[in-house]
Amino acid sequence: MAGDIKRGGLRRLSIDGNTLDITSEGVTYSFGGLQFTEIMGADRYHGVAGKPVPAFIQFTITDSRKLDTVRDLLDKEGVTVTVNLLSGKILVLSDAINTTERTAESNEGKIALRFVGSKLTEMAG
Repeated sequence: MAGDIKRGGLRRLSIDGNTLDITSEGVTYSFGGLQFTEIMGADRYHGVAGKPVPAFIQFTITDSRKLDTVRDLLDKEGVTVTVNLLSGKILVLSDAINTTERTAESNEGKIALRFVGSKLTEMAG
């Protein structure tokens, strides 16, 4: 039963099979699709409007000696980002491109990344 206690958390994150050192903030992700928002008039509720949003995975890693160069990481496109969660689920974002501000910081070696793709797949592990 001890294995049933952990429901959230990250086991592993990799880009094209290369494991990265991720910070404790974890991973934020979206399956994309249509996002609906309410339309309110001055008199009443008028309905909803939908707009397409991309699938994405975003996270922060820490720089290390095993990371070739930060620039190579920021230039990534057409990659597969794979996230293994402690719940046993696996998230896969294919043909993804990095869309972050392309910055890194030196004090804690943090590099924020956001990869966007057309489809995020969720599988049981």
